[in-house]
Amino acid sequence: MFKFFKEIKEAIQEGIAEANEELAEEKKQEEEQEKQILSLGNPSVENIAIAFSCPFRDVLTKGTVLRLFNFGMLSEDEKESFKSILYRDFKIKDAYSVKEALDSISESVDGENDVHAVFLLAIKIYMITSSVEVGFISFADYEKCCKEYIRGIVCNDNVYSWESFGKAFMDGECINNILGRQVLKSSIRRLLTDKISPWIIFSWEQIQEEVFFCLNSVNARNPIASTND
Repeated sequence: MFKFFKEIKEAIQEGIAEANEELAEEKKQEEEQEKQILSLGNPSVENIAIAFSCPFRDVLTKGTVLRLFNFGMLSEDEKESFKSILYRDFKIKDAYSVKEALDSISESVDGENDVHAVFLLAIKIYMITSSVEVGFISFADYEKCCKEYIRGIVCNDNVYSWESFGKAFMDGECINNILGRQVLKSSIRRLLTDKISPWIIFSWEQIQEEVFFCLNSVNARNPIASTND
C-alpha cells in the first residue's frame, strides 16, 4: 500500500516537473518573440497592412503574437477558419473572387472622407491580408492596392493617431451585431495598450513616414503623377 502511494506521489511530481518545464519553454519562446518584436525598425508595407487588419486578426486568431506582425504565423486550422469567414462574409474563395469582392465596395469609398470610409478601407486591407494568409493571392500582387488603401486611411481628416484610427474604425463599423462590436472594442483596447502590440511598436509617425515615402517615390518616378492617382 505504501509503495502504491509512493508511486502515485512520484508520478504527480514527475507530471508537475514536466508541466513546469513546458511552461518554462513557453516563457522562453515568448521572451524570444518579444525580443524579436522590440528590435523591429521601421515597418514594411506588409507590417502596416497587417497592423490595420489587427482588430479582426486579433479576434479571429489566437496563436503567437508574431501573427500580428507577419504573414505565415497562422495554424492550418486558423487558415481553414479564415477561408470559411472570407467566403461567408465576402464570397471570397479564390484569386478572382478577391478582386470581385474588393471592386464591389470600391464605390462606397470613393470620394468619402468620413469614418465609414476608414472602416471600409480597413475591411479591404483585412480582405487582402487574409486572402494572402490562405494562399489565394500573393501580397506582391496587391501591394499597390494596399498602399492606396493605407494612404486613404492615413490622409483621412478623422485619423491622426492609432487611437483616432481605432475610434474611426468603430464609429464607421457597420457589419457586426452588438456582441461583435463589443469584441472588436476589446481588441482595439488591447492593441492600444499591450506593449508588444503593433500599434505600440510601430508609432503613428512611422506609419506616416512610410506612407509619404511611398508617395514621394511614386512621384519621383512619374513627376506628373498627382497624389490623388
